Amino acid sequence: MPAVLSARDELIEARASDFFPDPGLRIAPAFKRLRLMDWTDDLIVEFVRRFAAARGGWEPASFSDFRHTIESRRYIEVYGDIPKRPLFLGMLAEDAWSGGEPARQLHRLYGKYFRQKFLLDRHSIAAGGASKRASAIVDLFGSDEASDRLMKVMEDAAAKMFEVADRSELPAARQHDTISESGLRTIGTENGVPVFQLEDIMMHSLLQPAGRDPVSRERLVRFAHRSFQEWFLARYYARNESFHVTLPRSAARFLSSMRADLEAGEALP
Repeated sequence: MPAVLSARDELIEARASDFFPDPGLRIAPAFKRLRLMDWTDDLIVEFVRRFAAARGGWEPASFSDFRHTIESRRYIEVYGDIPKRPLFLGMLAEDAWSGGEPARQLHRLYGKYFRQKFLLDRHSIAAGGASKRASAIVDLFGSDEASDRLMKVMEDAAAKMFEVADRSELPAARQHDTISESGLRTIGTENGVPVFQLEDIMMHSLLQPAGRDPVSRERLVRFAHRSFQEWFLARYYARNESFHVTLPRSAARFLSSMRADLEAGEALP
């Protein structure tokens, strides 16, 4: 009976030849790749229906609004493609059931999502039980400080990927999809995060491999989703109020919510 090995896309993409050698070498691959796909609309709707059914009884108005958004297939207008990931869909549903309004607090849910994902990424569940994944960054700082520093690394990476031509009143800007490994290492150094292995950053953040630069052959990294990139971009400009740029629409919405929180005396998510 064939064995099944589960692995993160980040690991496979970063070390593809270790799992799937070049056919020209005539080395039989040890693995056949099966990838988990994004959830379809029907699965998302069914999840929300079963979530409510499992709790039974009266349904909070906040959850009814959330369920209507999902069932009408308009969720992309509000949440982008995030509900296609079961972990985050469950967080949205929990927040709506508890009386929150996920659409209004989406900027806070992203911060909550990263921190929960960071903790989950620290553990590997296998037949032998749960074990902690090795991480030089966590060993150096501890989980809480490592999480905060990685937040800042991703924030600065998103800002670096948002190329601003000048600092005039309405500067021109271009949003890049990737950042080079050397660029990310520089950002890590600036934040006191030694990048011993790029994989350590990718396995404990929202960044993932994006191939190689065709000229320099340097490894490239991107955010798992554009909405994550824009959330961290907004967080950067919320911290740096002296910079005035025209951000992409979704990033501008995140920024407005973050600045409102800061004005109310709340911390950034």
